[in-house]
Amino acid sequence: MDLKNGGAQQNLNGQLIKSFPLQMPSLLVQHEIADVLERIDDRIDLLRQTNATLESIAQALFKSWFIDFDPVRAKAEGREPQGMDADTAALFPSIFEESELGLIPKGWHSGCLGDVLTQRVSRTKPSNATATLSYVPIECITAKSVFLQESLPGAQAQSSLTLFKEGDILFGAMRPYFHKVCIAPFDGVTRTTAFVLQPKAEHSVFSLLAAFDDSTIEFATTHSEGSTIPYAKWSSSLERKPLVLPPSELASAFETVVAPLLKSGIQNTCRAQTLTEIRDTLLPRLISGKLLIPESQAHVEDALA
Repeated sequence: MDLKNGGAQQNLNGQLIKSFPLQMPSLLVQHEIADVLERIDDRIDLLRQTNATLESIAQALFKSWFIDFDPVRAKAEGREPQGMDADTAALFPSIFEESELGLIPKGWHSGCLGDVLTQRVSRTKPSNATATLSYVPIECITAKSVFLQESLPGAQAQSSLTLFKEGDILFGAMRPYFHKVCIAPFDGVTRTTAFVLQPKAEHSVFSLLAAFDDSTIEFATTHSEGSTIPYAKWSSSLERKPLVLPPSELASAFETVVAPLLKSGIQNTCRAQTLTEIRDTLLPRLISGKLLIPESQAHVEDALA
């Protein structure tokens, strides 16, 4: 290719780019390729919509039970709490009592976020071991979603690293107002720009949604340090965020109801990631003609089965 264009330096310009020969499938084949891949995109969209619904249900239940105290108010007014069986309803009291946080259900306690979460501090350096793990920098955590939708190869983890375990909560400490909080679906490595928080056993789902709640993000943001790039602090700061604590039996009942929703969401996320990889693998092979439409349709049928 001749890059001479009259100047002293050879360079690539728009006119030359437009002259590049490019092999393209016929318009008919392009439409067929689009039809094949659209089926995968539709399934990915459905999985994401389902997850949004699952999250909404989990958050609505958390707010109803533990922030608005709807079941307690219902029983105080002589009504049966809605959306739960009799055994679960029996776990809620029918009266309130004064506390340092105001009126709370009788038998519940005034506490703080640190009562249900502890910070896991497992600093590490890049190694052959970290290279085998999934790497989740704060950029991979989706804002306002409890489900982790992206990760990077562990070989890209190079500095300020800390390990996490499956079931831990990753909380974006840098610029906490971006609301990056999710449950870890696997063991992995992140950077210290995210807190790794370990839920206490009987409060696993409760603590996740307490950390995810808007009031926690607001508290973290208000108590951040640094003007240019604010960072939340855990010790003697976010861990002290006030929290009304239900009895363990009620936290366990909440776990029984909501944990299956979160499990389904994690499975949906993994499924969507797999379909995305399949779609991205099929596209260049279809465009190049290395994979024919009938063969790709068989691949898609297997993927969607």
